[in-house]
Amino acid sequence: MNDEDIIIARQYPEKARQLRLLIAVASVLLGIGLVAPIITLKKFVLIENTFSVVSGVIQLLEEGQWLLFFVISCFSIVLPVLKLS
Repeated sequence: MNDEDIIIARQYPEKARQLRLLIAVASVLLGIGLVAPIITLKKFVLIENTFSVVSGVIQLLEEGQWLLFFVISCFSIVLPVLKLS
């Protein structure tokens, strides 16, 4: 943090605390969103495949789909983490 950020945090301690809480909540929700199932495919009655963002990215990497892996991981994982930090 630079000096201006410290001064603003001292002037508005309640707002700074609320902002830190919102960033923490957003981080937790991002983590949940990355590992929670986004799609479930059912084949017949008994077979189900569930995919999350992370499992989809890992599967793209395992299958050698480098371009899709790079694009999806950058826009779905790396960019949101950088925005939160």
